[in-house]
Amino acid sequence: MTKDQVYNIALTDESVLDVIETHISWVIIGSNYVYKIKKPVNFGFVDFTTLDKRKYYCEQELTLNNRLTDNMYLSVECINKDNEDYFIGKNEGEVIDYAVKMTRKDTSRQMHLLLEENRVKGDDVIKIATKIASFHKSADVIKTAFNTEEQISTFNDIETVKDFVENTIGIRYVNIINKSIRYSNEFIEQHATEFKQRVQSNMIRDCHGDLHSGNIFLEEEPVIFDCIEFNPAFRQIDLLYEVAFFCMDLDSFGRRDLAKLFMEEYSRQFPDVMKSNFDDKLFVYYKLCRANIKAKVIALKQMQLSTAEQASNELDELKRNLRLMLWYHHELLNLK
Repeated sequence: MTKDQVYNIALTDESVLDVIETHISWVIIGSNYVYKIKKPVNFGFVDFTTLDKRKYYCEQELTLNNRLTDNMYLSVECINKDNEDYFIGKNEGEVIDYAVKMTRKDTSRQMHLLLEENRVKGDDVIKIATKIASFHKSADVIKTAFNTEEQISTFNDIETVKDFVENTIGIRYVNIINKSIRYSNEFIEQHATEFKQRVQSNMIRDCHGDLHSGNIFLEEEPVIFDCIEFNPAFRQIDLLYEVAFFCMDLDSFGRRDLAKLFMEEYSRQFPDVMKSNFDDKLFVYYKLCRANIKAKVIALKQMQLSTAEQASNELDELKRNLRLMLWYHHELLNLK
């Protein structure tokens, strides 16, 4: 579909309140439900260029997300063209695309907003730890060879934004990147055997892949949504890498107390995930990796804008994530 077509879709039995656009999707907010449509794009890591692929990934999104959302994801709906009009739910005319239909949630209950308002409690985090531990225990085990060069390349890709970082927020932040890259290269080379043992110990599983506070509704029971369906490699990861993202996110809000509480409860319920001194170091290393990726993504988005368009709050977030990298680097140096 095209952007103009999406903005002219009519819903059966409800009104369109808003349309939200991301780099890979359009999200139609209805008065009762939400509909997510995949853009016909190919960025290498995601390919939605054919109708069959978009239908397949809609079905994957429905199936995979219902592991953690208690049926927030309802169905895959046809998008029909009837004469020059476009409909979801009418099921008449030519099928031109597909949408994932979801229950509309109260967005004020998204966890990242509640963190900003200092309204997240310890009990909320314990419930999330309980749900994630249970999910991880039953997640499919993935047997995949550890690739040292790929791991090094993924971390070091942050070099692509060093010039932007220096020109916008200063050389001191470039120094953080350089120090982290040197440490990461050494860590991966020194611990290649332990990384491979994680695979043999069934610690690589089919996870959520994008576990952060923006993808959690804090209701009576937490609803953890928007897992990665479009690329299994982003989702089939080390369990520690998954929880490290959530804890890094909490750290970025200044809630290290909640991150500590989460890991205490998660480890109590699933002690096999982190049993050795290396596992302790790996958890912090994975937080370093997650802060690295977050910083890179923020920088890449800002690089696409003119100087006048660049947002000071985004540059502040870039600084915050680079400072987190430095903090994790120091923490790793102090671990034995």
